[in-house]
Amino acid sequence: MKIAVIGKGNIGGTLGSKWRAAGHDVVFRARDGSGEGLGGGPVPGANLFLAADPEARATAEQLISAVGLEPAFLGDATATQTVDALLPLWFALVKPNGGDRKVVLRIVR
Repeated sequence: MKIAVIGKGNIGGTLGSKWRAAGHDVVFRARDGSGEGLGGGPVPGANLFLAADPEARATAEQLISAVGLEPAFLGDATATQTVDALLPLWFALVKPNGGDRKVVLRIVR
């Protein structure tokens, strides 16, 4: 699969590097031009996602699995309210931890 990643920092660099290692053709673009991605590894566990286009679900699951995560499908575009509702919870967890944004919500199955 050909993948264009916008950004090569912690998120774009990590995902793009993992996708490339999984055999995908990955190109990075950033303000300073093209290049290689940077970043650490993603936190293991489930990754919540939704697919507005039902035909995109299989591709999303493949890409999530390729970076070592477990896809956790939430639904179609109507699930955006569910995902948006998690943001205040995440903020509530980050604030007492000194604003450390490395707080992660994890799905346990």
